[in-house]
Amino acid sequence: MQKIGLFGGTFNPVHSAHVELARCAIEKLALDRLFWIPCKPWQKAGLAIESGERRCAMIDLVIKNDPRMAVDTCEIDRIGDTYTIDTIREFQTRYPSSEIFFLMGGDQWTNFHTWKSWQDVLQSTRLVIVSRNGERARCCEAVQTFLDQEKIDIQYLDMPAMAVSSQEIRDIIAKDGSRFDKLAGKLPRDVIEYIATFGLYQK
Repeated sequence: MQKIGLFGGTFNPVHSAHVELARCAIEKLALDRLFWIPCKPWQKAGLAIESGERRCAMIDLVIKNDPRMAVDTCEIDRIGDTYTIDTIREFQTRYPSSEIFFLMGGDQWTNFHTWKSWQDVLQSTRLVIVSRNGERARCCEAVQTFLDQEKIDIQYLDMPAMAVSSQEIRDIIAKDGSRFDKLAGKLPRDVIEYIATFGLYQK
């Protein structure tokens, strides 16, 4: 059975920790394919978020030499508000004989009970919680009770702590521009050059 991973996020911009997580997930979960799924951030109205086209282009730059990875624009293209359960169902339709793994950050797992149709998400996919520096997030009591009742196992993907975030990167660019000496190690070089070429995240 083919194993397919779904890696969702704003990716505004994609950075080195995202890339490391994707590679780690493929290796540790033995995935055949990993789809990066940039979200349509309707829940983040008012924030400075680059277009889906720009965010996808930056992801394409960092995965172009790895045939195991691809960008999927289903959430950006979907009309109206979009939810994780919609994306999971779409991939189940596309790949009916595959096992679907959904990657989730620890902060999302803590608030998972607020997600639309979270019970269906748990029953429709293999949930993988990203754990950083050995710290494993806990879900709320209602979610844990459901897991126990339905005998659903979740997995943890242990990652080293990486001191980098998209917000930090945007702050650096707004202050100092796309300087390689300031962004080296935080962003792949191709992404730094792309941001500089199009003047992204400048205030």
